[in-house]
Formats: sequence, structure tokens, C-alpha cells
Amino acid sequence: MLTRRSDTSARFTRKDVPRVAIAAGILILAMTAVLGADILPEAPLDATVGQLATRDVVAPRAVDFVSESQTEAKRLAAMNEVPPQYTFTSENAIRIAADQQVAFKDRVSPIDTTFSADLSDEGRASLLETAIPDLTPTARDTLTGLDAARWAVVRLAARPAGPAPMITTRHSRPRPRMSRSAEDSSGTE
Repeated sequence: MLTRRSDTSARFTRKDVPRVAIAAGILILAMTAVLGADILPEAPLDATVGQLATRDVVAPRAVDFVSESQTEAKRLAAMNEVPPQYTFTSENAIRIAADQQVAFKDRVSPIDTTFSADLSDEGRASLLETAIPDLTPTARDTLTGLDAARWAVVRLAARPAGPAPMITTRHSRPRPRMSRSAEDSSGTE
């Protein structure tokens, strides 16, 4: 009751227009200055090798680069992280056995040729010295000490086994008999 209310209502009049225009102009200029600061070009970066940069260095454009060496290194690392998987199929077994037989024939064909040729013992020994270059000296001495008959026995023992026939049989085992108490609890009599 001690305070009085004013009955004047706030209306927008002609006197308020210049004040609103000045306030809007100041606001527009302030916003333009704040937002336009990024448009202005920065001073060039003056840096030398080994010196820390005073600001971020930004590339003029985005570039994608694929490093072949790093890609291959990551590919090998990922491949090495995968545990070995064993999947047995008859086709794989037959293919592996055939590959082993071909590799064995390729490996021993110079020795077969040397033993099948009509050569003196010295000539055969000199050819056998160079027939398989990565033999150990002990294995090379053993090979040069063989004759044709003994080589045939060694070759037969060393050859890889051929693909074994895949026999699939169905085992029919008698079903285990149920005890009398199990039969009674299952509901069969």
C-alpha cells in the first residue's frame, strides 16, 4: 500500500526508433567483427627446422595417402594374430599329397638321371655332388657312396605316401541297454 503502481503502459514510439537503430547497428558491427576475424589472413608462419611451431600448421587441401609399406606391415600383423585353422577335407588331402609327390619327383629327378646314366663311379660322384645343392655335407657323402640298387631302396623309402583312399564306414553299435529302473521311469514297459 505504500508503493504506487504506475498506470503508464510501455509503448513503442517514434522516440524509440533511433535508439533501437543505434543498438541494432552496434550489435551488427560487434557480430561482424567477431565472426569476420576468421576470414582475415594470418601472418605467414616463420619457423625453421627443429623449432616448435607457434600455431597449428594446416594443409591447404585434404589429401589421402596410402602407405604401401605400412599397409603391408599391418596386413602381416593381422594375419599373424589369427590362430591356425585346421580344416580337413578329402580334396585338400588329395591336393596336398599330389603336390608333395610332384615336389619329391622334381627334387630327386637329377639324382635319378645320374643313376640311370651309364657313367663311371667318379663321374657319377661328381654329378651327385652338385645334384642337390642344399644338402648337408654328411647327406652329400652318403648320397655319393650309394650305388644304383641302393638308391632305388632309399628313393622308395623316402617318397611321400600317396593319397590314401578315404573309407567312410558306418559303425553300427548295439544300443546300450537301459536298466529296469530307467525303463520304468521313461514310461515304456
